[in-house]
Amino acid sequence: MTESQDDPILLSSIVRKWLESLTIQPEGFRTASHWNNIRFYAAMLAAMRLMGSQTPSARRMAELDMSKATREVLLASISDVCAAYQALGGTDQVAKGRELKGKILAAETSGATDA
Repeated sequence: MTESQDDPILLSSIVRKWLESLTIQPEGFRTASHWNNIRFYAAMLAAMRLMGSQTPSARRMAELDMSKATREVLLASISDVCAAYQALGGTDQVAKGRELKGKILAAETSGATDA
């Protein structure tokens, strides 16, 4: 396995395609820009939850039972990211800064259980 296969951005991109294939967009997001701002983070969070790890690997992604990537799991990830995004101001700057990722990771760590 190469280093690029362990890249969390690459892995999140794979999950992001799942989100897009379901054509899910959170209620209340009337503009595409807000959805564009959170899609990556929602995919990142869904990948973490599906793998039970904040650092999912390509190997674990390949072994994942795709039936676990349910609409409910993805909607929960979207909802949690939306809440964090809105709490921080819901702007392009929030999406591009470090604070949103940190808030998502901190919330997941505090509420996570070992799988």
